[in-house]
Amino acid sequence: MPELDELLRDPGLRVLAGDLNHGFLAPAVLDRAGNAVIRLPHIPLVTEDLPASVRDGHLRQALTCALDLAEAHGCRLVVVENLGFSDMRARGRERYGSAEWFRNVVCGMPTAQVRDRLVAMAARRSVAVAGVPGACSSIWGVEHRQAPRSTNLSTKQHEVSGHTAAAVVLGRRALGHSARRRPRASPGVTAPDQRIEAAAATWDDGCEAGEDRPCRPGGCDVLFATPLRDGNVAGMSDILQAAVAGASGDELASMEMPESYRAAFVRRDEAQMFAGLDSSEKDPRKSLHVGEVPLPELAPDEAYVAVMASAINFNTVWTSIFEPLPTFGFLDRLAKESVWGGRHALGYHVVGSDASGVVLRTGSLVRNWKPGDRVTIHCNYVDDQDPTAHDDSMLALNQRIWGFETNFGGLADVTVVKANQLMPKPAHLSWEESAVNALCNSTAYRMLVSRNGAPVAQGDRVLVWGATGGLGSFAVQYVLNAGGIPVGVVSSPEKVELLRALGVDAAIDRSAAGYRFWKDEHTQDESEWRRLRTDIRTLVGDDPEIVFEHPGRETMGASVFVCKRAGTIVTCAATTGYMIEYDNRHLWMRLKTIKGSHFANYREAWDANRQVCEGRILPPLSAVFGLPDVGEATFQVQRNLHEGKIGVLCLAPHEGLGIDDPELRERVGEDRITLFRRYDA
Repeated sequence: MPELDELLRDPGLRVLAGDLNHGFLAPAVLDRAGNAVIRLPHIPLVTEDLPASVRDGHLRQALTCALDLAEAHGCRLVVVENLGFSDMRARGRERYGSAEWFRNVVCGMPTAQVRDRLVAMAARRSVAVAGVPGACSSIWGVEHRQAPRSTNLSTKQHEVSGHTAAAVVLGRRALGHSARRRPRASPGVTAPDQRIEAAAATWDDGCEAGEDRPCRPGGCDVLFATPLRDGNVAGMSDILQAAVAGASGDELASMEMPESYRAAFVRRDEAQMFAGLDSSEKDPRKSLHVGEVPLPELAPDEAYVAVMASAINFNTVWTSIFEPLPTFGFLDRLAKESVWGGRHALGYHVVGSDASGVVLRTGSLVRNWKPGDRVTIHCNYVDDQDPTAHDDSMLALNQRIWGFETNFGGLADVTVVKANQLMPKPAHLSWEESAVNALCNSTAYRMLVSRNGAPVAQGDRVLVWGATGGLGSFAVQYVLNAGGIPVGVVSSPEKVELLRALGVDAAIDRSAAGYRFWKDEHTQDESEWRRLRTDIRTLVGDDPEIVFEHPGRETMGASVFVCKRAGTIVTCAATTGYMIEYDNRHLWMRLKTIKGSHFANYREAWDANRQVCEGRILPPLSAVFGLPDVGEATFQVQRNLHEGKIGVLCLAPHEGLGIDDPELRERVGEDRITLFRRYDA
């Protein structure tokens, strides 16, 4: 972590280290050389026999006290033992702590939430948090640190406790020092002594004679986390701070909602700002604003959700460049339907159709969700009073996409959604990894798994355009899971390698192939369609039974041509243009079908989310931006400068928070979950 490395190189750095124990937290302040410089009292943490909500409050109070001490003494880094106790029983106390009380206090919350709470609370104060291995911290603390050479912490009247000494050991590890005392090296002695002397040449640590010399920073395996990036999160209300810190549902329910919140939006009075410009000249960075907006009233069937992270979809691109028309017309039509619909017709449109977060409030008709629930949000906004919605809600006459055809979207610190948009958050994923799935994953599920699309059968060949993009990356995973054979079309050798890592053997690099499906603006070239068909047959032996089509104008003619006799072209979106052309002879004479598909109903979205929750579908997160940089993130999607999905941190202070099931994450595989982050495609 560059930010933490830079922090550790500051010679004036002070560190607050804490040893978590039964009934108290033992803190100590260390300077950059690893010397304990200030003695601090133990912080009470009595949680035995307390209900969960009260226990949570006691923990938050203890962490707040620790952070207050850190600020008071100028500490920019807080160090604790690594809060990851999944294998605690097997490894014993000196690795992770063993006693039953310790497991109840920390693991029972569970530990991931304790860690996230501390990191989030510290980030609000621009304080970093590091977790270090706790091996032998108590033993070496008593042996080497309970009676330090400097006497500023120890007097005859008051000796330093073994727990405080253990805290000193944890702090020294984070700073790159060893825990044990060793004599200063003398020239011409032993190899270990020579290594100590070499380290001393790198760092002027100010240790007294007899103190051990520092190692390089980071050698202690610092595990988390970095300070809050400047400007990523503005000042927040108490309830939003509590949500970030992992407060219980009871605590959240007792706190007042804010009058306003931070959001990304476009303005009605700027809807003509790009008039006369070509689409390629319209810049989302000029039209998307980030600022405070009033909190709308909550309808009986809705919920307020504190948004930890969101994502960029192409509908945010359309909204931001006011194409094919300004979305304020959608909001005005919604306003005519009901009193509650009237809230949406405003002078601004809060955008965003993906989110993960924490439920803050629920309306009087909501029965399956409560404050404190961790959720992801799908974007199907539908009225259950419409009879056309009850066979398939996507057929409803007034079906809409939240954050595109409604206001109060997910690129914000708070969002307002219908209760039937909520789904469980995948416990093994971080907030940003959870936020990028719902829209594209549900869309791909309906297109390739549901009976409402073109469900893949074993052995089916499926041509997938943009196979490493947001939609395509989910599509190839569903084809593989169904026993089909995906043929992925991508635009670079690096993306071909990414497809291989996903398990796709048949990949076409269209940039290398140099296809030119259009001779000019008005004329397509059938010979190029034939060349594509030949390449597909060479790879998989036959024409594709299904074509997963979403680029639109650029590729539809080729898709209809290469599809197998009696096959299906299933299509959604149209990122290269809505006005498509194809040779109808290749459709009707070969009995092919074009099937339109649009997002997913609640059951399809729920089932698609379950695939993510169980680790069978991986999140294609490739990059993460802060909410203030939403314009740049949208610009990258508009210009196709990304792969997979771009996540946006809203309330989450930094990446990596929100993981509640590290054991499942380990089973799925860190390398697989972070696959898109590791390919410079």
